[in-house]
Amino acid sequence: MMQKEDEFSGYDVLIVGLGPVGMLAANLLGMYGLKVAVFERNQELYNIPRAIHIDDEVMRILQYVGLHEPVLALSKPVPGMRLVTPRGKVLLETSKTATAGFAASYLFYQPHLEQVLMEGVERYKNVSVFFGATAVAIQPDNTPALQVKTAEKTCTYLGKFILACDGANSSLRDLLQLRLKDLRFSRRNLKVDVRIEDEGETFKFSDWIQKTVAPPNKSHVFLNSFGSHYRWEFSIPKGSSSASIEWASPGIIQDMLATVINPDKVKIIHAVEYRFATKIARQWQQDRVFLAGDAAHQMPPYIGQGMCAGFRDVMNISWKIKAVIKDQAPLQLLQSYAVERVPHVRFIMWVTRWVGRLFITRRWGWVLKGLALFAPRHWRKVKVPPQKLKQGIFGKNRRLRGHLFPQMEVTLANQTHLQDACLGKGWCIVSYGQEVSQALPADTLQRLTQLGVSFCIIATADAVNNEEGNPTDRYGRYQQWFTKHKVEVVVVRPDRYIYDATQTAKLPQVIQRLLKEVYPV
Repeated sequence: MMQKEDEFSGYDVLIVGLGPVGMLAANLLGMYGLKVAVFERNQELYNIPRAIHIDDEVMRILQYVGLHEPVLALSKPVPGMRLVTPRGKVLLETSKTATAGFAASYLFYQPHLEQVLMEGVERYKNVSVFFGATAVAIQPDNTPALQVKTAEKTCTYLGKFILACDGANSSLRDLLQLRLKDLRFSRRNLKVDVRIEDEGETFKFSDWIQKTVAPPNKSHVFLNSFGSHYRWEFSIPKGSSSASIEWASPGIIQDMLATVINPDKVKIIHAVEYRFATKIARQWQQDRVFLAGDAAHQMPPYIGQGMCAGFRDVMNISWKIKAVIKDQAPLQLLQSYAVERVPHVRFIMWVTRWVGRLFITRRWGWVLKGLALFAPRHWRKVKVPPQKLKQGIFGKNRRLRGHLFPQMEVTLANQTHLQDACLGKGWCIVSYGQEVSQALPADTLQRLTQLGVSFCIIATADAVNNEEGNPTDRYGRYQQWFTKHKVEVVVVRPDRYIYDATQTAKLPQVIQRLLKEVYPV
């Protein structure tokens, strides 16, 4: 039992960790109007470049909290990833199919992203941030409590839910004794971030994320990031001889850089030797405490999805916490968090490990080079489709449920917008060219209104006198999408995943199922 001295109650959610994932969670929950406390053990933001890549889906999440424009201004779109030989021959080329309204991939400088996220948090008076505050004890049951130690004193905070966003060495995960499953793929890298010293200096570097396949000693990654920021990550070979070397020493850093660029032309911003792991928590939830981000999963850096996965985590759990607190959804809804996220994360980890094997292991490197000898280049271009959520809170349309609803450009009031601007922040029933609300009984419409469910009619591109102010399908792409999938109406979740898609005549059954499953009276 925790001491009751210096107790602070009345919070909806307590967040431990103010890295990018914790900051995004604070933005989401603050936007929902929940009272939030965030605890960060450091005295200030970490301010070190670690994550460097986000994809279109993450940019869409940032759009959801109104931060995509400043992030876009500080990010560089890149076409994808290439695995190349030391001489630059392309062995394999991959790019993501973008359906979220943005470029498929972006590179950025993490301290810039954190500054934008922090400014986002500061918009909300209902969010309190405490620096220099370390969680030392936790009570995870029906009355969650967190004991927090600062330089001055130890206090207890009470909330309805707790989010552990405190990284790979999560103190909350340890306090709860939640174990990690080790998937046994671990290596060491030397990461070096640099800036160009002379603004007039130009280098002819590829805009692709480039992985040079030269195992066992010379494999490295190059990222031509935003502005004059470049990053190289050198794979450190396995073996006892390399274990005795101080890879992050100035001399070795200079030697490694000299293999890819003139070290005198750049300024080193940050350099570190680190070991990545491939681990996932066996349990993501204990009572009213949830793990998110690196506290729940750690993966190799090879496809840049570590932080992206953490952002998807908090996007998923945040709207569900809001539904429980504000809309009287049952606690069982929160159990769908791990049901939906774990398979998705495990698949991304599987892909990441395979890319890593191709990149840093001699056997698979030779397989890749052998393939390049015989397969024409267009066969070695891989377009990666978006990954759906395979199970969870979804309806019956097996083809579309669990996929993100595509975001395309529409016209509204003679201006071009991305479609999400018309969806609101909650559930949305989207139809094409027709009003569908009249298909629902009056009591159902009343219940949807209480829950803040909105309707969005996408007007056809040739609609005459669109007096209702509906978004217009500017290029006819939504018409193609609805026609291709033979549906008339789509029910979109707050996190932009498709709950169900159907014909207008079947909408009442879909909505009744949704209300019964998510918001039973």
